[in-house]
Amino acid sequence: MSYIYGQARTQSTIFALEDLIASDNEVRLVDMLVDKLYLEDSSKFTLKGKSYTGRPAYHPAAMLKLFMYGYLNRISSSRRLAKECSRNIELMWLINSLTPDFKTIADFRKDNAEAIKELSLKFKYMLCNQGLISGELMAIDGTKLKANAGGKELTYDDLTATLKDLEHEINRYFELLRNNDQKEEMADEESDDLSNAELIAAQIQELQARQEKLQKLQSIAEQDKRKKVNPTDPESRMMKGRKESFDGYNLQIVVDSLFKLVASAQVKQTANDLQEMIPALEHLEESLGLVPGTMVADNGYENVADLQELEAKGKTEVLVMGKDEKDGAKGFKKSNFTYDEAQDCYYCPLGNKLSLRGGTQKRKERFAYVYHCSQSVCRACKHKAKCSKSKQGRTITRYTDENWVEAYRNRMQNPREKALLRRRKAIVEHVFGVLKCWMGKIPLLLRGQAKVQTEIELYTTSYNLKRLIKLFGFDGVKNMIMSVTVPKEGFLSLFLALFLPKSRKRIKYPGCLGLCYAS
Repeated sequence: MSYIYGQARTQSTIFALEDLIASDNEVRLVDMLVDKLYLEDSSKFTLKGKSYTGRPAYHPAAMLKLFMYGYLNRISSSRRLAKECSRNIELMWLINSLTPDFKTIADFRKDNAEAIKELSLKFKYMLCNQGLISGELMAIDGTKLKANAGGKELTYDDLTATLKDLEHEINRYFELLRNNDQKEEMADEESDDLSNAELIAAQIQELQARQEKLQKLQSIAEQDKRKKVNPTDPESRMMKGRKESFDGYNLQIVVDSLFKLVASAQVKQTANDLQEMIPALEHLEESLGLVPGTMVADNGYENVADLQELEAKGKTEVLVMGKDEKDGAKGFKKSNFTYDEAQDCYYCPLGNKLSLRGGTQKRKERFAYVYHCSQSVCRACKHKAKCSKSKQGRTITRYTDENWVEAYRNRMQNPREKALLRRRKAIVEHVFGVLKCWMGKIPLLLRGQAKVQTEIELYTTSYNLKRLIKLFGFDGVKNMIMSVTVPKEGFLSLFLALFLPKSRKRIKYPGCLGLCYAS
């Protein structure tokens, strides 16, 4: 039987890297994209500190290409990227056979967060100008990402006790400095190590550095509701997952419905999504000048005060799925009780009256009234066991804006609103699935909110580029990148004219800020 053995390892071959990269390889798009959007400005980058001597720094464009390629191919580790630079032919072509070590790669990502963020923002500008992000219908959702932090947390009391012991230790060493006869004051095992003032001063400096670090952790723990802090990543917060709680971050993503591209991605410390709708809309307007026509979200964003504020502004129509009423231990839900507006009271399903008790009560940003069934009537009711466990009788809370809430929830049941809300999952959930698949078991490599934001910018930019290649192919994305200098018609208008029906041509896809980048 014959086999294919290939060429001999000792055979000499003359070739150029350009010949080894296919003409439609996506690495060429990375090269074009960074060259188009990167503008030479050394003041934006931290390359090698303030030193002007020694070996020159790597060009920022080359480092940006390295990271874009890495995150596009699920290689986010600086050590793995350094290894790929020496063996990956595509990377050799992309960055001209440069081989930065892992420390250089890691430091660039850590120290140049603003530059990476600017590249991501310019890419989104380009998508807006090309009409690929229209803003007509957008979806927002949040997911919790586990931080690169240890599992042990420190409490405020633990830090206080440790700082107290540390203070005594520092005072002891100061006393040794003031004492002329150090060896007599110190124990035998310490006298050999701390036999002179220089060693004692170094020990004091080390203890003071540790003290300063613990004081910062203590201030963070003091502001936290749980009075705890993770020493590995102090900026992370305890998040409640589906199976267990963990220290992490809340990632808020806004996706445009037209081509399912990410328009905004923000790393937050909040444990839920209740307060995130308004900041997300403000961020879209500030960063891209984009005001969505309609924004859809799940019930985690049902913040009545925020919804009322957004409705009063009238800029964006916000559609939020209503929350299902919790049963708890009660057999009768609030919806089973009937409100009599004329009498200002509630009636239970058996006809018993719940009267108003007291005045208004403030519940966070809203005000409410409490209606109470008399204790004697409630005790005599045969359904008392499944209706209420309170010895005082069943109570019902009615907010002062209850009529607005009921009208809003009824509007969400209209055919149009229900159809738009059903589209939410198809718009935004796929993005989370892809990103978490790329991130793997250890989703985040950096620590601190700002640095994690840098990672997310790289992930979402890579996702958008990957999505464009999937939709339009190599030539389509190439033409789109090359057309960023054209102020009139973008790539999308050409694409719609060639491939979509005439009925779709009438749809308007407004640009973002009308920006045009110099070549």
